[in-house]
Amino acid sequence: MSSRLADTRDLDIDKLRTWDNFKAAHPEIAREMAYKPGVNSADPSYASKHPELASFFSTHPDIREAMIENPGNYVAIPPRPGE
Repeated sequence: MSSRLADTRDLDIDKLRTWDNFKAAHPEIAREMAYKPGVNSADPSYASKHPELASFFSTHPDIREAMIENPGNYVAIPPRPGE
């Protein structure tokens, strides 16, 4: 049995890069979004508690929408220590 890589033709690399820059600047928010399934870009109460995230989504509504449609493209669970 052979495994195939995921098809990346539909990924918007610029959006991913922009999100990666935000995650690098705000690792606590990124970590929380990755480990808590209820916390996501569609949850306005979460963004309201994190003004940086609310501002990011205000500036990049297209990324917010892409995250809602395909969250796995943006929020991957990082390995836990020791994994």
